[in-house]
Amino acid sequence: NGNGNGNGNGNGNGNGDGRGNGKGNGKGNGNGNGSSRNGRHWDRQLSATGTKSVLAVRVVASDASTTSTSAQLSDEIFGTSGDPINLRTQFAACSGNKLQMEPATDTNGIIQNGVVEVTISESVANTDNSVIRNAAINAVRNRLGQNLDQMFDHVMLCLPPGTNGNWIAYAYVNSYISVYNNQWCNYVSAQLHEIGHNLNLAHSSEGSSTYGDQSGMMGFSYASDDTPIMCFNPGKSWNLGWYTDRHATADPVSQTWTGKLVGVANYASSSPSDTVILKVDNGDKDFYIGFNRQTGFNSGTQEAGDQVTVVEQATGYATSNLVAKLGSGGQFTIPNYQGGSEDVIIDVTSINLAASPAYAQVSVYLASCPPSSCNSGCSSNADCVSQESCAVGICNADRTCSFDTSQCLSSTLKMEVSTDYYPEETTWEITDDCNGGAVVMSGGPYNGDNTLYVEEKAVKPSKYTVRVYDSWGDGVCCYYGLGNVKASFDGVDFLNVGQFGRSISSSVGSC
Repeated sequence: NGNGNGNGNGNGNGNGDGRGNGKGNGKGNGNGNGSSRNGRHWDRQLSATGTKSVLAVRVVASDASTTSTSAQLSDEIFGTSGDPINLRTQFAACSGNKLQMEPATDTNGIIQNGVVEVTISESVANTDNSVIRNAAINAVRNRLGQNLDQMFDHVMLCLPPGTNGNWIAYAYVNSYISVYNNQWCNYVSAQLHEIGHNLNLAHSSEGSSTYGDQSGMMGFSYASDDTPIMCFNPGKSWNLGWYTDRHATADPVSQTWTGKLVGVANYASSSPSDTVILKVDNGDKDFYIGFNRQTGFNSGTQEAGDQVTVVEQATGYATSNLVAKLGSGGQFTIPNYQGGSEDVIIDVTSINLAASPAYAQVSVYLASCPPSSCNSGCSSNADCVSQESCAVGICNADRTCSFDTSQCLSSTLKMEVSTDYYPEETTWEITDDCNGGAVVMSGGPYNGDNTLYVEEKAVKPSKYTVRVYDSWGDGVCCYYGLGNVKASFDGVDFLNVGQFGRSISSSVGSC
């Protein structure tokens, strides 16, 4: 656990992440980052999609209790009594409903609307929070069962006020436990920040400030119930995987990238040609670019609203760094791209807030090859050449290239024939029904009885029909041996038979 104190220093150990509540406006400026991982290593790797069971724990100690009642905690975390902005609503909104945080339940009725109350014998005053945390965990196990990590996806411990130090909250990375100092359990920014650590998100920094990136929830947290309403920066959002159908990767060495960036708040109304997060690979640390549209469930972003943000972040559990906030006409330079001598320019050519959805027009190109003087994009399909020779290049209206890979040999047909005692009777063929019934594979008659013959072929996606013939009319099983015929397409069987008459057929795929 990591405990930050008010002057911005923290003592982190294990995999916890602690924060102090020091300077103004309820922000936590302490840094108790336990990324050194000297303590117990958690490696649960929770998924950031699907429906998750969340248990909140109210603690009654010998000298103090969590200030909020169980009903209040339930409302502030799950909105069970109408609270409009909370853990449940904000994760659902930011994820496009791909992540649902639901109140935990049990068959005995001990858990009420996602909250369980436990009593511990320890006193809070002048006690380290780890003592109260461990006592609370043991009390929950005594009430509900020992295997909390198998019963719930997330457990939020809302500790009473009065423990040592000016700490806010902390959580375990790739685990299920998060711990909050009393009322911080109620605040949406602390909720998403700490559960974010459970989901393998590290901090969002800016410059030398570990929590300095205030454009998303992995920066500062705020002592406010329903605000700020915001999501995560482009690097964290890429890791969460909520917008993968709107991800794009720029390779400026091969081609200038030009396109529209749409904010996460407009993801649902975007088109397939829009991009929500653009990645620029750069070796150990990559750059992630997004349009921080300040509207809807991201209307409370505290920094760079309606600007293009650029963050630098390594893969895995890694702190991101906000390196640029760009308005219309703004540029950011990546020096010595991928360790070479070339610089790369991220250029925001325009921002259109009147459009629906609003967007930022962005180009990524080599500094030595700006679009205006070097490579202004394609002018015909012939300009679009893929590394895959089978792909057909298409020059789009915005002069960017896309590729039709439908003719690529990206699928596999496989035929397995186990002969009976009369292998010379067995023959077969597979035809491409989308190509005039052309034969793409065939086999037999065979020489070896009771022998397995296997053939594979790389093919393009299409509709295929397999036809198996037995010249005697008794199949390959089970009068004269135990033969079998199996045809599969990309590992899925579409014929698996031994007993048949003179012939049998089956089809797979579509035109």
